[in-house]
Amino acid sequence: MSKTPAITAVVALSALAIWGATRERTPRNFISPQAAADKEATQQVERDFGSDGASLVLLIDHLGRGDLFDREAARALREILATVRDMPEIGRAFAFDQVPVQLLGLFKTELLPDPDSGESRLAAARERALAHPVVGGHMLSEDARTTIVPMTLTAPEGKGAREALHRVEESAKTAAEGSPLRVRLIGELPVAITRSDAVDAEQRRFQIIGNSLAAVLALLLFRGIGATLVVVIPTAVGVLWTLGVLGFTGIQLGGLSQVVMPVLLTMIGFTNAAHIALGVRRECESGLSRRDAIASALRKLRKPCALSAITTAVGFASLIIAEAHLIKDFGRDCALGTILTFIAVILGVPLLAASPLGAGLD
Repeated sequence: MSKTPAITAVVALSALAIWGATRERTPRNFISPQAAADKEATQQVERDFGSDGASLVLLIDHLGRGDLFDREAARALREILATVRDMPEIGRAFAFDQVPVQLLGLFKTELLPDPDSGESRLAAARERALAHPVVGGHMLSEDARTTIVPMTLTAPEGKGAREALHRVEESAKTAAEGSPLRVRLIGELPVAITRSDAVDAEQRRFQIIGNSLAAVLALLLFRGIGATLVVVIPTAVGVLWTLGVLGFTGIQLGGLSQVVMPVLLTMIGFTNAAHIALGVRRECESGLSRRDAIASALRKLRKPCALSAITTAVGFASLIIAEAHLIKDFGRDCALGTILTFIAVILGVPLLAASPLGAGLD
């Protein structure tokens, strides 16, 4: 039978999986009905009155002996605020310098005057800011060395928000260069992005560890690079298919599914692939040609390997009855991944074994 249809199917599925695995995903919705109602109420308040700025905050602090009302620090602070407010990524940046103060009910004054003003005016502004009920101890620390600037981001959530945050942070740090001020982005959005990056890094690290262990075991079993690739490549393809199919749902993977699942699937797929490859080697040692050995090994091992994959998938699927959503998703994702990895192995190992890579199985 021609290998072309099988090769075409594997390549096409892998291309689709790569596309699915790289798609933008949104977090899973695990909130209760009451929490959903509270979230909707919060969103309605934000639509009517604007965001409270808790999702994105610019933290500015003085690293020297002085405070934000020193001439050099005040000049740098005004430069940072002007830079951030002029950026198209920022919808609003509300700092204490925009809080109006009336003196004797006659005229308004600024809490952050021109840095070229006299020392007495800067000192008076410092006293007014610390005494202000909204600014002192809230937007400005009691020692006047740290201030927060709640901001709203115009970029949409996802990759656009990540890039926008990077540009905002870099621009603010550039404006602060050469001054005693340090700027940092804090809030819910930067924390969420940092957490997502950390999970992605852990996923890559564990996947490298899992694939490395599988490759080392395959080298010990088959003692050849070609035979090792016959076992490892289909296993990696199965993990890729799983991530790709789950990526098409558009829903972000949970922590267990994102970090632990690829390693588990690598070990499960490696076990089946090693069984088939060893079966091919045994048949070759009995005197069969490699093509006949592959056919004979598949006839003998496809049912046991299929039953092993099904029972493993059923075991993972039983986790769906758990109360924790994280465990539910982990069980469902691993059950799907086990079946997809088995399909990748049962297709990929014979194809690679029949190629020049399979010479080490003779």
